[in-house]
Amino acid sequence: MAFCKLSYDCINDASTRIDNAFFSSYMPNADPLDCKIYMFGFYLACCGEHHDNLMEKIAIKLRISVDRIMEGYNYWELQGLVTIEKSDPVTISYHCVKQPIRPIIKLNAAKYSEFVDEFRRLFDKDDASQLADGNVVSHNDLIPLIELMENYKIETSAMLMIVKFCLQRYPKANISTIYSFSANWASQGITTVSAVDERLTDIELNGENLRSIFSTLGLRSAPNVDDLQSYQKWYKEYGYGLDAILTAARALKRRGGMKGLTKIMEELHNAGIYRADEISAYMKARIDNRTLAADIVKSVGSYYLDLDMVLETYITPWLTKGFDEAAIRAIAKYCFERSIRGLSGINNIVNSFYKKAIFTASAILSFVERELRIDELIAEVLSAAADSSPVSYNDRKLYRTFIETWEFDHEIVLAVAKTAMGFPYTMTYVSKTLAELKKNNLHALSDVEKYLADREKTRSNTFSTKKTSRPKVGNDEHIYTEEEFNAIFTNIDDLIVGLTDEDL
Repeated sequence: MAFCKLSYDCINDASTRIDNAFFSSYMPNADPLDCKIYMFGFYLACCGEHHDNLMEKIAIKLRISVDRIMEGYNYWELQGLVTIEKSDPVTISYHCVKQPIRPIIKLNAAKYSEFVDEFRRLFDKDDASQLADGNVVSHNDLIPLIELMENYKIETSAMLMIVKFCLQRYPKANISTIYSFSANWASQGITTVSAVDERLTDIELNGENLRSIFSTLGLRSAPNVDDLQSYQKWYKEYGYGLDAILTAARALKRRGGMKGLTKIMEELHNAGIYRADEISAYMKARIDNRTLAADIVKSVGSYYLDLDMVLETYITPWLTKGFDEAAIRAIAKYCFERSIRGLSGINNIVNSFYKKAIFTASAILSFVERELRIDELIAEVLSAAADSSPVSYNDRKLYRTFIETWEFDHEIVLAVAKTAMGFPYTMTYVSKTLAELKKNNLHALSDVEKYLADREKTRSNTFSTKKTSRPKVGNDEHIYTEEEFNAIFTNIDDLIVGLTDEDL
């Protein structure tokens, strides 16, 4: 019998994929291993009677114990996403994520009466005995909090301490705020009076630090619950000291607030940068890179409202390859001179330089100077043939073949170009002629000049027209040579082909 299966409500939903609601509503607060258990079990449930669809096989696959698997499914049952059926053997039924079936928790009214009364007293004390919609706090309003206490085994006194802290620190806090705050702490194992007291003491000790961060960011507002939790994540989970956080905040003063700082702290954490001096250097480089991105975008005549995409797609990869700012600017200038437009075009040139192992600005400038010199030489070749066309990419390609592959000197290319005058497509003509020279193994200038002179003489003889003296018989008469006569009849024969008897 399969260990995991889809319940009817999930089958009726006609979905064998994990719904996005799981990732947005359930995954963030769940233990990573519990998520692994849920998703692997869902995969097996979709496969049906698969040979690996057994709890023992899952334990082997995930390299965890059977008890840990059941612990994970107990958690998901509390969330309403699965039902543990007490059969023999035990089976797990997956429910539709959009229609969770939470287990019915029998609440002991007497057990939680103290909590309900004290909760109302705290609200009355703060003149907040009404909800935001104007309704008085009722027993039903507190059921989510009571269920949370029941699920996570939160001590009543511990929950009241959390409620009191929320109301004192955040006067506009409502039941949803308190629930979110309590659920976050409960997921971290803060469920007892001692654990809550330790966290509150920690918050009080670091409250001044959070206010310093707000001041450094140029914020006048008071920190809220999310801000506090973000700060706790940075210094407790990530291990950042206050000096490091303030260094990052200083670079963002009056730009982005806590939202921007949160993004930067995640960026720093992912990059493995923790010390204040490292953060300072990173933030300076980040600002410089944004300036570089803006200048490069401007150089190609474009505009991007969000430069982050330009940084992520182009600037950062270029820097990662080993190009510094000066080198990138030199490449952009080179592209401008070559009429190469668009960031993708610059990216192609960057990759070309990368393949040639040219990384520094000086090396790039030397390369550009050589290219400009080659353009001058090509222009000289075109001018020798009285061709005023601008130097093209194809011209450069052909000229490199002449010089680098076929190993002809520039003087020889120039000599050939002089004989191209009057012919269309100068570089094509030069290419064909040089191919003849290469075939005849002619690489010395004197030999080439003699070959070209002989060819020109032969060409002149071939195309020169000999004058034939013809006796004048009369005004309308003309004496044809045998060659002209035969040509006439050949042309007539050509005309007759295809004509019918009527036409004739």
